[in-house]
Amino acid sequence: MGSLPFEILQWTLALAGVWLVSGTLLNFSSQPHWYIRGWDFPRVITAGLALIVAAAWAWMCDGQWWDWVFLASLAGVIGVQVWNIYPYTALARQQVLRTERTNDLPTSIRLVATNVQAEL
Repeated sequence: MGSLPFEILQWTLALAGVWLVSGTLLNFSSQPHWYIRGWDFPRVITAGLALIVAAAWAWMCDGQWWDWVFLASLAGVIGVQVWNIYPYTALARQQVLRTERTNDLPTSIRLVATNVQAEL
């Protein structure tokens, strides 16, 4: 048993870790609810928070089996988030290559398309 601030920090890290793991797992569903779909966007932040929580937990843990399960779960969160971030980095292969313009014809156009669904 540690001191009260130590226990508060442990509980805070545990709750943050469970929140990150559950949010990452919920994101695998196709449910359109805002809370679940909201986990699609802050992937870098989610991975960073999971890394911070895992580092702090590894520093504080006493090597019990649940510590390793918790750290493995956080490593899974980091892995999933990095897997989803990777295609948007400079390390990924380009899917659409740039064209080589031979001349600027007055008949050429540039097109920008968007797809926005709005529920009114």
